[in-house]
Parts: sequence; C-alpha cells; structure tokens
Amino acid sequence: MSQPTEDLFAREIATLTTAGGLNHRRDTILWLMMGIFPMIMSTTVINVAIPDIKAYFNATHLEVQVLSSAFLASMTVALLLSGGVIGKLGVRRAFRALIGGFMLTSLIAALLPPGGLVWLALIRVVQGFLTGTAQAVAMLVIISNFPSTLRGRAISLYGLGITMSPILGPFVGGVLTSWIGWQSIFVFSLPLCAWSWLQASDRMPQGAPVDLPRTVRWLPALWLCAFVTGLTGVFLVWFKQPLWGGCFALAAALGLLFFCMDQLKHRQQQVLNFSLLRLPGVFAASVISFTYGFGLFGTTYLLPVYLQDLGGWASWEAGVALLPGGVMLGLMLYVGGMMTDRYSMRWTLLIGLVTFIVSNAAFLGYFYPIHLGWFVAITILGRVGLGLTIPSLNAGVTQVAPEQYASTVTVMVNFFRSLGGSIGVGTVGLLLEFGARPDENQSLAKIPSYQSAFLALTLSFLPALLAWFWMRSARTNVSSAN
Repeated sequence: MSQPTEDLFAREIATLTTAGGLNHRRDTILWLMMGIFPMIMSTTVINVAIPDIKAYFNATHLEVQVLSSAFLASMTVALLLSGGVIGKLGVRRAFRALIGGFMLTSLIAALLPPGGLVWLALIRVVQGFLTGTAQAVAMLVIISNFPSTLRGRAISLYGLGITMSPILGPFVGGVLTSWIGWQSIFVFSLPLCAWSWLQASDRMPQGAPVDLPRTVRWLPALWLCAFVTGLTGVFLVWFKQPLWGGCFALAAALGLLFFCMDQLKHRQQQVLNFSLLRLPGVFAASVISFTYGFGLFGTTYLLPVYLQDLGGWASWEAGVALLPGGVMLGLMLYVGGMMTDRYSMRWTLLIGLVTFIVSNAAFLGYFYPIHLGWFVAITILGRVGLGLTIPSLNAGVTQVAPEQYASTVTVMVNFFRSLGGSIGVGTVGLLLEFGARPDENQSLAKIPSYQSAFLALTLSFLPALLAWFWMRSARTNVSSAN
C-alpha cells in the first residue's frame, strides 16, 4: 500500500531538516528572503525610475504607468492560481522555475532598445505573475519547515524582511538610477536570485502538500490573463491607435465577464467565492482592502514622480526623501498589530483611514514649491495611516467571516488589495497625462494634474469610511451564517 501524499511530503521535510543540521531552519528563511526580497522590491523600485524610463522610451505618463499597474494586476492573478501551480510542479520545481524566469526577464528588460516599451510592459506582466506565485511558495516552505510553536516567530521574521523590501524600493531605485541608469534596477536582483535558486536544489522539497490541487483550471486563468492583457493594452495604445485600443478594451471586458460567469457556474472549484460578498462584513473588508491598495500603490507611484517631474529633484534625492516615510510604514505595521490586539480593531482601522485622508488633503493645502521638511512630515503622516490600516483590517477579516471561510476571505481581501493597487496606479497615470494645462512655465502647467491626482487619492478613501460602519454589524451576520 502506498504512503499517503501528506506523509511523504512531511517525511521529505524531516529528511531535509536532519540533513541541514541545527541551522537549517534559520538558513531557510535567509535564502528564501534573498530570492523573494528583490522580486517584491520590484513592485516599488521602478517608480523612482519612471521619469528616466519615460525619457528613454519617449513615452507618456499613461504609457509608463503600465509598468507598475500591469505588474500589480498580474500579481493579483498569481495569488489566485498559485496553489494549482505549486501542486502541479512540486515545491522545488515551481520555486526554481519562478526564480529562473524572473532572472531571465530581468536581463532581457535591461537590454531593451528605445523602441521596446511594449516588450517591457509584457515583461512586467510576466514578472508580476512570477512574484505573486513565488511568495506563495516561500510561505508554504516556512510553514512546512517550522513546528507550530516556532511558526509565528518564523513568519514574523520573514514578514519583517519582506515588508522592508517595498519600503526600501524607492531608495534603492533612486540611487541605482542616478548613479548607473534605470537598467540597473533590473540587473541588481540577479546575484541574489541566483544564490537563492542554487540553494533550492538541496534545501527545498520536491513534492507538495496534499491539500493543494494537482491541476490548474486553465479556463479561468485564460480569462484573467485576457483581462490583465487587455487592461495593459488599453493604456499603451488607446490614444495612438484607437482601433487596437478598442480591441484591448473589449478583451479586458470579456475576460472579466467570462471569469465571473465561470466562478458562478463552477461553485465547487471557485478561485473566488463571490457569494461571501453578500455578508456585509466581508463586503466591507473587500471595499476597504481595495481602497487601501488604491492609496498605497497610487501614492507609492505618484510621490517620486511628483518630486522629480514637478520639483526637479534627482532620482536619488527622491529616494532619500521617501525613505523616512517607508521606515515609518514598517514601524507602524508592528505598532498597528499591537494596537489591534490591545484595543478595538474598528477604532484602530478608523484612525488609520482618517490619518491617510488628512495626509493627502495636506498636500493639496501646500503643494508648490516643494519644501523638503513639509514633504517628509506629510509623507510620514500618510504612512502612519496606512501602517495602522492593514493590521486592523487583517484582524477584522477573521472576525467578519465564518470560521470555515476564513482562508477564502483572506485570499479575497488580498485579491482586492492588489486589484486596487493596479487601478490606483492606472488612475494616477491617467490624471497626470490629461490634467496639465497649456502654460509657458512647464512646472506651473503640470500643477493641476498633480493636484487632481492627490485629490483622487484623498477621495478614494471615502468609500472605505462608509464600509467601516458596515464592519460594525458584521458579527451578527457571521453568527447567523454559522
């Protein structure tokens, strides 16, 4: 009689742990972070290089924002399909394929000629999918390697490193872009990823846990890819080639429509359980998560471009100016977790939402010329708000969902956060492109476009305040659902 799959996977983990010695678990976190760190950093490292990339490809704001929004949209798709990919390939093969693919696409991106913006956009789509799936693999490896008594500390240590990755992205990107060139933001990841790829051959299990699906449902994956590709194509070609832009818009609309229809038809194999949105608390958490992603990634894209395009700052100066806010975000994620445990989740969430709204409104009050002290102070205030929001929202999700659906709702919340980030970046790019007015002074002409972008980010959090009230009555609905 054959061994159960779960037993075989657990025995493989135990064998690797024994062979690795006393430091195996510690080393596992280290080499995983070496590979995942630059992949996640690629979500923000590119933002400081946007003006240089824009000049190199002779592109518009609307076109270059795709490099960020398409990455986030593709990462959203990966979050939904990662379980099937890991179950099909096995943990080791999946991780090495993902890291290897990221290195190859990074090298190609650094070598693109000035006419290759479309290829760079496609590379970012691929890298977004690779990054999203690699995160799932890394978390699975950590959970499998550590017993329950050590798992919390292991996840916290890994999470701290991963949290710092997008925070340091603008600083690293600014320094590399100013000193070497925008191509270096793709090349710098190669040594770290290569080391992680080599370590995986001896330290990572070949199999996969039994609860993961062994197949990927390619039809919903196809519809999601059509949606992401169509959305990317719309921003790239709509205003230069309206016919192709219309085709891409149709592909995006049909992709989203057919994906939703597929999910409703195959309820037992749903990637997203849309029926849970009928619960007011789950719907509210999804709305707040969407606006959080909209605000976080929208401002992460907007602020470095604002400093360089309107203020005339160098890339490294913009990166340094953004660093205090990034560090504060990492600190407040920890503080927000403590506040959520000690005080009410709802009030911590409300403080975070209001603080972020106030920070964006403050930019509208004193906008130009840019003063360093004022910019850093307001950026720190905004990151305090975002840092308080996400721990309380994560805790709130576990309270508003029926126990048997807790993991499903967590996936949905992460999905809506990434989707909000993609749309937020796209909206900022659209406003920067068409918000400027004719004026002899180029800086003054750009002011209305940046004001409209900050206003949009401020107003985007107002639905989250309304959703906050719905979360209050969610426990009653959860009780009735159970």
